[in-house]
Amino acid sequence: MKDKRQNLTGAEVPDLTSGLTVAQPKKRKVRWPKYNQDLRSYRGIPKELHNRVKKVAKQHKVPPGEVMRRFAEYGLQALEEGELSIEPIPVEDKFTIYPDN
Repeated sequence: MKDKRQNLTGAEVPDLTSGLTVAQPKKRKVRWPKYNQDLRSYRGIPKELHNRVKKVAKQHKVPPGEVMRRFAEYGLQALEEGELSIEPIPVEDKFTIYPDN
């Protein structure tokens, strides 16, 4: 049995920890990857283009990210070799390649 404590005036001091319980850890259900699969995309990529990339990925049985990586590597190489040009158009306070978006 616990000793009862008293303050300086002799009054009994209640045990502050009595009645406290420790919370049991909760199991976390991770739903993000399954639920938001279609939301993984680059900013400014239209849904239709994203779907085309997913179609190519499915045909070749690889993840869409790998298809995008290959396209990016190919595009950068073409840009460096002068086979592809990028000509930004000034719009308001910035430049863009797609002024209609």
